[in-house]
Amino acid sequence: MNKSIFLVFASLLLLTLVSAEGLVVSDNTYDFDKTYGVDRLIEITLENTEDFQFYDIHSGDESNLVFSEFDLDANTNITFNATVISDLDFNGIIEITGEYFTEIGSSNITYQVELDYGSGATPCDLEIIKGDSVNWTNLDSSKIFRITNYDTTDLIYELTAGNSHLIPFDSPQELRYQVKWLGTPFTPVCSINVLDDTGLVHSNKYDASLDLNIEVNYEDTSLEATFLQTSYEIEFNTNEDDIFSIRNTGVNIAKAIHLESDWISFTKNDFDLAPGQSTNVGYTISPLVMTTDETNITHIKNLTIEGNFGTLTQEIEVFIPYKRISTDFYNGTFDIETITSFFELFCSVYPDEDICERTQIIIGNGSGNFNITAESWMEFLDIYALDRSAEQNYRNAQQESNDVFDNRLSNLDSTMINLSSGVLETNENSLSILDSNGFILFIVLFFMVVGGGFFVWFRFGKKEKNINELEGYRDEVMT
Repeated sequence: MNKSIFLVFASLLLLTLVSAEGLVVSDNTYDFDKTYGVDRLIEITLENTEDFQFYDIHSGDESNLVFSEFDLDANTNITFNATVISDLDFNGIIEITGEYFTEIGSSNITYQVELDYGSGATPCDLEIIKGDSVNWTNLDSSKIFRITNYDTTDLIYELTAGNSHLIPFDSPQELRYQVKWLGTPFTPVCSINVLDDTGLVHSNKYDASLDLNIEVNYEDTSLEATFLQTSYEIEFNTNEDDIFSIRNTGVNIAKAIHLESDWISFTKNDFDLAPGQSTNVGYTISPLVMTTDETNITHIKNLTIEGNFGTLTQEIEVFIPYKRISTDFYNGTFDIETITSFFELFCSVYPDEDICERTQIIIGNGSGNFNITAESWMEFLDIYALDRSAEQNYRNAQQESNDVFDNRLSNLDSTMINLSSGVLETNENSLSILDSNGFILFIVLFFMVVGGGFFVWFRFGKKEKNINELEGYRDEVMT
């Protein structure tokens, strides 16, 4: 009995662990090159892992991949050909989708979606049944959120701070939306898939995924470029405008024609030319000269034209007449002409940079009017201007040297203080010794003086006394 119950529960557990996956593509990664204008056939094996039939199976992205619609019975598979038609590089996921018959019935459930500026929409994707509702709640206490239709950009609802809004969905549809604050989305593209309660329905969870990575190659063609002028003399802090023409002389399209050169910006780039087609390209030469040594010489700049025709190269000669350029820009102060030149030329070459969008740049033939705020200039210095790493390294090294010197000076001061303390202590000890031994020294000196006196007296005084006694004795004998 116990064994039978165990087998029943084990069977139920296994059933709960088995989950269907809907439509599945075997070996779903396709990575290859494709020739421009030539379609590419691929073979796909698709399996229906469900116990029900899928109808009208088709590509979810017919701009890249197409095939004829078909049905697929339950628990069967099919191998079919699909056509890659894209003439642009592509690396992404393409869904293969189908519909199935259901009699779900209405549920009338309300789904809660919380909106938070830091975490976005929770949950972001929902699959509901016709008749269900979605209630969005703005968790922020100060921001007004705008829920917008991603495909049409229409406003769905403006949700004030701390409030909620309920929307019922009464018909099958697939809604993609984003939530914005101050015009900027803070959520990814979220989706609400509303299923019909009966009949043919589509569920995203049953879609198959195909990973497609294609690189489009272009058949070779030939190109020629004609320049009106290739040698220029341009004064410091000025520009030169000119044009040249490009013609496709081959039989195939010239694709993504790319122009590149130092000091030169172009009015168009990365464009196509059909066979026999030509176009004029305007360009501006803006010499990026920042030192006097870069003047009074001719600079050679290579203008390259690249594409499916090889690489064309044209030398452009630019002579810069002598100009003494202040170096104050480099030593911590600011020379207005040099700063203006540097910033103006930079933004003429890279006008799309954020720092340049806050400036007014008007460039004409050989002259330019330039206006910039101090805030923009300082930001420019921080982001784009001179590479100040060497200067910073120098400053760091100088600071390190100063620190070492200060440490040595501090150590020297400490040594002197210790030495002075030692000398003072020695003097104090000497004085102490003198104080304690002064009396003994006095006694020694006293005895030395007294002893010396006795010695002199004994040596000379006693001798004189003896002489006197002898003379007295002699006088007595004579008398």
